[in-house]
Amino acid sequence: MQARLRKAALDAGVTLIAPETVYLAADTMFGNDVTIEPFVVIGPGVSIADGAVIHSFSHIVQASIGKNTSVGPYARLRPGTSLGDGAKIGNFVETKAATIEAGAKVNLSPMSATPMSAPTPISAPAPSPATMTASSSTRR
Repeated sequence: MQARLRKAALDAGVTLIAPETVYLAADTMFGNDVTIEPFVVIGPGVSIADGAVIHSFSHIVQASIGKNTSVGPYARLRPGTSLGDGAKIGNFVETKAATIEAGAKVNLSPMSATPMSAPTPISAPAPSPATMTASSSTRR
């Protein structure tokens, strides 16, 4: 089944850098010019819009990924995550039920049920068992 799903994705114009290492769900929806790097797992309920890049070792389930986004490497997008156009999810970031709005960037931070808007840089100096959640409203 994985061979058929990979072939269908490739035939639809998705770039799979190392197809044999990518796992797809049957209901995965891809836009145009999507790139999937090696060792990515895409579970059920995932849509990936035009121009998105999913970097190596990322795991995505029940998430919506906007246009021209970047995910990972080593990112985990859990159910209910929504990434706006141009959002960037950095190394080792995990999200759950988070809305990351267009242009926002998240680095090394567990996020849960948190709306984010640009520009809101969120980061933590090193992984820790503590959960850090921040939300910002910027006025100009």
